[in-house]
Amino acid sequence: MEEDPYKVLGIKPGASEEEIKRAYKSLAKKYHPDLNAGNKEAEEKFKKINQAYRELTNRGSSASAGAGPDYSNVHFEDFADFFNFGGFEDIFRGFGFEEEAGNDLRVDVNLTLEELFKAGSKRIEITRKVLCRACNGTGAMEKHTCPKCKGTGRVRSTTRGIASLFVTTVTCDVCSGRGYIIDKVCEVCRGSGFVQKREEITIPIPRGISDNDYIIVSDKGDQSRRGTNGDLQVVFHILKDKYFKVEGKNLRTVLHVDIRDLLEGKLIEIDTPGGKEEVDLMNSRGKPVIIKGRGLFDKGGRRGDLLVDIAIEIPGKVGRKEISELDKLLGERIEPFISET
Repeated sequence: MEEDPYKVLGIKPGASEEEIKRAYKSLAKKYHPDLNAGNKEAEEKFKKINQAYRELTNRGSSASAGAGPDYSNVHFEDFADFFNFGGFEDIFRGFGFEEEAGNDLRVDVNLTLEELFKAGSKRIEITRKVLCRACNGTGAMEKHTCPKCKGTGRVRSTTRGIASLFVTTVTCDVCSGRGYIIDKVCEVCRGSGFVQKREEITIPIPRGISDNDYIIVSDKGDQSRRGTNGDLQVVFHILKDKYFKVEGKNLRTVLHVDIRDLLEGKLIEIDTPGGKEEVDLMNSRGKPVIIKGRGLFDKGGRRGDLLVDIAIEIPGKVGRKEISELDKLLGERIEPFISET
């Protein structure tokens, strides 16, 4: 039994062509084989998306019938090239999705270890391109319809072959696809139709993220002339901490203690990015104290360990008399040795 193409694209029956194109673009971007190498489920999903688009746009089910965009032939050198924050839109323009959505944007966000442990949210400021309100994105205070394209922004070009005619539609060269000629330029956007907007947004901090991991925030990229927003890619960078070093899921630090605290085997309370922890010096004896399950989270919610290296501090000056007293107290001296690794 064939699947309902509307359900495949996640849209309601009777959706407009623009809604169909928007849904198709979003899903094609998500399930493209180049971004899901070896993922058979994503590959099958991608095929269903293409088939659904063809059915809903009455383009048939075979390539020879003038099918919709087939991304199986489109390859990208790497993931960054696929996004390209603008270059991606050029791909879709070639298939008739002229400015369906604005350019995707990228922002880099620094996180402290404390913010990693909280794994909640963070307020950031972004700057993106939006339609100018003064001219409603036209770039003009006064304008008239383009005489060549009659306001469509597109003109047809016919080429005669040996036994056929080839008709193509191209952007109007007189109005550059606007459909109108500007008589008086908008003073706010200076004819571009867009202005830069600064705004604060709240982004989630997923638990278990690592350096250079990213999330996609929908509809927070640039706007297109149709008012449709691109997406925002948020790339996280973990700041180096002054006291704690990240080693995979584990955290490592150095605790300096008085030699008397070590000899007494004290419990020392320390502040960590995840809260207060107790270090049992009885568990030291030349090795790091390992506090299980108190490191960073991974993406599955599991935690690494906290490793505490012990540095012994000897207070004041120690002379021959003091060393002699220590010898009496500690007994026979242990000679230096190398242990097995």
